[in-house]
Amino acid sequence: MPPPAPVPLNLPTLLEIVLSLMFIFFVVSLFVSGIWEFISTILRDKRATLLRNSLRHLLSDPAFADLIYGHPLIRGLIVRRNLRFIEKLFRRFLDREIDPITGQVVVRPAYIDPNVFARVLLGLIQQHANLPAPAPGLSAMAAPLQNNLQQLNQWVSTLPTSSLAISAEALLELQAILTALLQDADATNGGVKKALTSIENWYNAYMDRVSGHFKRYSQRGIRWVALVVVILFNIDVLHLTIRLYRDPVLRELTVGQATDVVRAVGDSLNETVARQVVAEQAVRERFQRDSLSRAGQPTDSLRRLIVRRDSSLTAISRKTRSRADSLDRQRTLLAGEALGLQQLPIGWGAFLADFNDPANRGWRQLGRVGQLLVGWGLMVAAVSFGAPFWFDVLVKLVNIRNVGKKPETDSTANT
Repeated sequence: MPPPAPVPLNLPTLLEIVLSLMFIFFVVSLFVSGIWEFISTILRDKRATLLRNSLRHLLSDPAFADLIYGHPLIRGLIVRRNLRFIEKLFRRFLDREIDPITGQVVVRPAYIDPNVFARVLLGLIQQHANLPAPAPGLSAMAAPLQNNLQQLNQWVSTLPTSSLAISAEALLELQAILTALLQDADATNGGVKKALTSIENWYNAYMDRVSGHFKRYSQRGIRWVALVVVILFNIDVLHLTIRLYRDPVLRELTVGQATDVVRAVGDSLNETVARQVVAEQAVRERFQRDSLSRAGQPTDSLRRLIVRRDSSLTAISRKTRSRADSLDRQRTLLAGEALGLQQLPIGWGAFLADFNDPANRGWRQLGRVGQLLVGWGLMVAAVSFGAPFWFDVLVKLVNIRNVGKKPETDSTANT
């Protein structure tokens, strides 16, 4: 059966073709990202491994990370569990840390709070500082952190002779870094809080680079998964574009599915944002009324009021994030349903039939293979942008297409 005759390539037709392609990019990106999340979460805990390796390289000494993870504040975040069935089958190929005594999987944290890291670091320095013994009845671990920089500087000055089990080069590097951070805190008269903030900022700056490395790692993984999916299902962008141009029915069906997905997710998201704005406004108005009524009361009363307001706003934000996560799942389900409802021109059947056609021997076959390779490359490049990017583009294109359209209720209201 010959394909439908193409329609003239005017602006509305071109917009529909582009919108259809953006929707296909969005759906394929969702599918690929889902596969990648399964691989990275179930088969390999890359985040925790990368964090541990980053702490090992922070001062060019692997023992430093072991000291951090051995601190009670961090050790409590480490979970031990039994091997899953799939992990037992592929134990040799999986990146898993196994406890040699219990045989359980050691799951280290994928994130360490900057404030916790700063306090753990100062606690280790305090514990191993080469200073005179503390007063009777007090241990170095239990002694509270004094609110002055003199003792911190004293701890840092004794780092090269401390009992920390890391190399001399690492001790000197740690001393140089902390000395610079404490000098900045001393110059601003910030005390220990400023010193902790400086250490947190140093840690955050390093973790930003680690996050960039993990993002690049994820991008490479997504590209490889996309390449496998594109070849397996033969998703050729050039062939899709030609079919969408020649087949108005397929184009109309794809545009309709894209519009339905955008409308369904957009309505839910707008409702969530509106509820958050109303709830936050109510909390702020109540805070203003209460603060005016307590204007003459002690400062502690107002401080408790501020804490209660911040807690309410945090709870509202948490609920909004939870609803946003459910919207992401809803968007995924809608897109999957939409992909199942339409007959996209993907797969190997049509290509093999066209390739084996006696009329397409010679250079035509070579050209068809070249078109296929280019189409695969374009699809892999498009998927690497991610589903959120294509969904935002899809929303904008749907809004542009709907500009100037008269609402359906207008005609019914005038009759």
